[in-house]
Amino acid sequence: MLVFVDESGDPGFKFEKGSSTHFVVALAIFNEAKQAEQVNRVINKLKIKLGLSCYSEFKFNKLKDEWKIEFIKAIRISPFKIRALVVDKRLLHSYRLRKKKQFYNYFVGQVFKYHFGSLKKARVHIDGQSGREFRREFQAYVRKKSGGAIIKLKFVDSKKDNLIQLADMVAGSIHRAYRDDHRNNPTYLQLLRPRIQDLWEFDETKRPGT
Repeated sequence: MLVFVDESGDPGFKFEKGSSTHFVVALAIFNEAKQAEQVNRVINKLKIKLGLSCYSEFKFNKLKDEWKIEFIKAIRISPFKIRALVVDKRLLHSYRLRKKKQFYNYFVGQVFKYHFGSLKKARVHIDGQSGREFRREFQAYVRKKSGGAIIKLKFVDSKKDNLIQLADMVAGSIHRAYRDDHRNNPTYLQLLRPRIQDLWEFDETKRPGT
């Protein structure tokens, strides 16, 4: 099993200065490597269709709207599942979760903790170029939270990985549906619905299944 992870939004709480009101963690899950290879080919073909270099990066926040639609339509019938967590940061009261490192670790950890058996012997690829010490601590933390479902976790450069770009597009699409400003747009999320296995709206007072 291969899992590709990215997030949308930021861990800040200065909403009056531009911090996002929501934070999204998204997982793109493939049961087999050949399924991941199939979607990788679909994305490469789309780059050719759009006149882009194979080294170009699909990044939700930098794409024009029509290309976002093209991307989602190209991958929405592909063999992968989406699990995602949406956090409305305005509803968080824990002081600990308002610290950047704890915030990020906790919510990525939550996605892997509450996978309800959907992850088995997973090899996880996550976007990021953090320092060695952070990577080591984070890997240990998330693998522990997963209850043994993760056998390997590594950080990768999204510019070199189409499937991390897929996770970015998924996270961005979901995030856009939850924004409160004029950029709110549920279209992308609606198009992704066939691929969504679980979309969890976080509630600090509850746990999944309660």
